[in-house]
Amino acid sequence: MAGKMREAVSVGLCLLGLVSAVQADESALASYAVEGTELVEQFSDPERAASDSLAEMVYDSDLHYSIWQDVVNIVPPRDLPQIKQFQVFSDGEDETLAYVVINEEDDQRWDLSVDLVDGLEVTPDFLGTLIHEYGHILFLSPQDVPRFDMTLDDAQYDAAFADCQTYAISEGCPVEESVLAQFVDRFWSDIVHEVTTPDNEDLYDKYPERFITAYASTNPVEDLAETWRVFVLGGFAEGIPAEKLAFLAQFAPLLALRDEISANIRRHYPELADELS
Repeated sequence: MAGKMREAVSVGLCLLGLVSAVQADESALASYAVEGTELVEQFSDPERAASDSLAEMVYDSDLHYSIWQDVVNIVPPRDLPQIKQFQVFSDGEDETLAYVVINEEDDQRWDLSVDLVDGLEVTPDFLGTLIHEYGHILFLSPQDVPRFDMTLDDAQYDAAFADCQTYAISEGCPVEESVLAQFVDRFWSDIVHEVTTPDNEDLYDKYPERFITAYASTNPVEDLAETWRVFVLGGFAEGIPAEKLAFLAQFAPLLALRDEISANIRRHYPELADELS
C-alpha cells in the first residue's frame, strides 16, 4: 500500500487489490472478535457465499477455529492482541489468501481476514502469507506509524499527509526511527516517486534486480513485508534483495522474532519445516 488514500485500506498478499475497510467487512462470511487467543463469534452470513458448498463452510466453526489456530501458531503471543477481529471470506482458491486492515472502531488494532478455501490445507504459501500479514502488523504498529486523525476534514488530512517528513501512507506518518522509514530511505528514495497506484507492479518490469518478488515492487510497504517473509522463512537472494535481508538482520528484535517463528513452524508443522527452510 502506498500513496494517499483517505479511507483505511487493507494490505495483503497474492493478487490482492486494495479494498476499503467497508468493502473488507462486506466480503466477510463470518466474523469473530478476538479476546486473547480466543474467538467470540459476531456473525455468520452464508448468503454472501458464492456456492452452496462455501455456504456450508460458513457454518463450520471448527474450520474457522482451525484456521485461527494456524494464526496463533505463527504470531507471537505478545502481538496477538494487535488483532481485534478475525474474519473468513473467499474469492476462490489461490487468489487472495489473506489480508489485514485497520479496525474501523480502533485504529490502533487490526482486522485479519483469511480465505476459507485456501485455509483448508496448511501449505508453504499459506504459512508464508500469514508471516507476510504479520509483517504488516509488526512494521505498521501505531508506535512506528502514528495514525492520522481520521476525524480531520479533507483539507486538514491532505495537509497532515503532505507534512509527513518520511513516507506518508494512509495509516499515518512513520517515525524516522521506524524500520519502514529507514527501509524507504535506503532502498526506495530514488524510485518512490514512480509508485503511481497502490497495487502497481510495473516497477518489477523496470527494476527486476531490486525486488525479492514481483509483488514486492508494488510499493515500499509490500516490499518490506515480502522481504520479512523471506527473512523469516529463508531463501536465496543476491544483489539488492540480499541487502534488504541484511538490513533486517541488523535489528536484534527481528532476529529474535525470526527464531521464534521458525521454532513455531518446526513445532507445529514439522512436515513443512524442511520445505520452508
